[in-house]
Amino acid sequence: MGVKHTKSKDLLDGSEWLRSVVQHYQKRRHGVAGFESFAIEPVVTRPQLQSPCVKRRTAAKNDIVESSENGHKHGSGQRSRPGDPDDDHDDKNEENGKHEEDGDVSSVSSGVRHMRVSISFRNGKNQSQKVNWIVKSAQGSIEAVDALLHEIKVYTTLLGDVHKFLNSHKNVRARYLLNIPDYVFQERRYEGGRVTRCHLVLEDISQTKRCSPIENLQWQQGLTMGQFKVFLGTLAQFHAVGVAWNLATKDDSTLDNYPFLHYDHINSISPAERERLFRMYERLLKWKESQNTHKSQKYSFKRRLKLFHELRHSSNDLLAINLQKDMCDPLGGLCLGNVLPYEVMFQYHKPVSSIFEFSKPTDLLANAASGGAHSTGPTAPVSATVSYDENGPICAAVNTCHRVYFGNLARELANLVFTAANPNVRRDYLIFMLQSYAFVLTSTLDLLDVAWSKHFKMSFPQFVRRFYDFVPQALLQSILIHMQLTNSAELDHLIFGKGKSPRNSAGNSGSGNLPTSADTNKSGSGKLENSAKLEECVPLTTERIEFLIRLTDLVHKPI
Repeated sequence: MGVKHTKSKDLLDGSEWLRSVVQHYQKRRHGVAGFESFAIEPVVTRPQLQSPCVKRRTAAKNDIVESSENGHKHGSGQRSRPGDPDDDHDDKNEENGKHEEDGDVSSVSSGVRHMRVSISFRNGKNQSQKVNWIVKSAQGSIEAVDALLHEIKVYTTLLGDVHKFLNSHKNVRARYLLNIPDYVFQERRYEGGRVTRCHLVLEDISQTKRCSPIENLQWQQGLTMGQFKVFLGTLAQFHAVGVAWNLATKDDSTLDNYPFLHYDHINSISPAERERLFRMYERLLKWKESQNTHKSQKYSFKRRLKLFHELRHSSNDLLAINLQKDMCDPLGGLCLGNVLPYEVMFQYHKPVSSIFEFSKPTDLLANAASGGAHSTGPTAPVSATVSYDENGPICAAVNTCHRVYFGNLARELANLVFTAANPNVRRDYLIFMLQSYAFVLTSTLDLLDVAWSKHFKMSFPQFVRRFYDFVPQALLQSILIHMQLTNSAELDHLIFGKGKSPRNSAGNSGSGNLPTSADTNKSGSGKLENSAKLEECVPLTTERIEFLIRLTDLVHKPI
């Protein structure tokens, strides 16, 4: 079986494992004649935060391996690769294993370590080539391994079948509809019948697609209108592909064939943990109310507290997921899950104005533009002049698929409006965003030859009503997600320290001591002198607190 790596051996400590991955990757290409260089560095996947659910060592390491050696044979312990027989028995093993804690503080997302890898080599034709990958590894906790195993299954089974469907479509553009990293390689290691470590290798879209994450300030405040509109385009394309693929399979047993699509993040939170998170949010609201003495502001916070208490009282019913109902709903399909702002990357270009001609605007869009009137037939061609802001994004990609599941598209849209968008987007541009989403969704279904009007059987106003039905649930879900990323000890300091934050190292006193995102940006990797636990969560900056409070803003319903 070759060399057996010990548990303490990290496959990225040297170049041996990476050589095997490149050789596997090049099998159907031009082979590998020799290696020129390797570069490995940790990736900061969560600015200023880590998962609060998983404790980790705070020692960080940054391995840079440079090598000019040629490729050579390598050995490994028992492992599973795509297509290997071991793939069939991993479900049972995944649930029972004990996992060591091992991770880089600045490169861990929910216990999954991310490393950026750049490898230069010569192919079989003696031509120089370079690959840029992100290597995700998990071996530190059951939660981390489960999250990465879920993503591995999504890529190797579900998305593998979806890509076959897209590649077989007569329209070549169909194969480029999913704005997610390309799959490269996966490996699972078993010891004693248990999964002890797993790796997933994906395309590094920051290098291959020139995508960039948003800044710390922006993701603490939520995606701006321009960013969220572009992100909704990516979301709508993913939803449309899922609907088209599901219809093309002509099989009602999607969840039987892909049982891991039952996964739902919020339902994994225990009732006790849910109550703890709700209490944290209630304390934050009451603290903020005590900071405001103006009568109108007092009334605003009383309204927020009343709304929150009413929703919290009905949370068991509101957060319940009826999977059977989703399966029978025309809006049922593949969902990305609770995508957070730092998991979205954008492409940018210089200012440009262009004219787009739409020969057949969709009925959903026409209904929205006419204030909800039903379309009675084909409309005349329209022209739209679109000017892009100098710093505005033109395309968005999601860098993770570890939450993909089967659910309701309108519910996911509502969840993301609260979880990822800036509060001003919900207040001022909500219908515009729904219109934009509907347009991209139906246009993509047109491209995939899906008779969407026959499938959905609803107008735009009906779709908007479905969206608003999920708003109460989306508000609660967003509160749970964001309070999971909030440190309770820091909240205590905020409440009992009269506005002081343990993150502020200046030592000043008074309510003006709250850090801003500018302060956290200056801190680099986000390491704090006083508490390692604070590094695990999103800092309670002024911008962050405003975002959390405004989750309970009034949501206007125009129809």
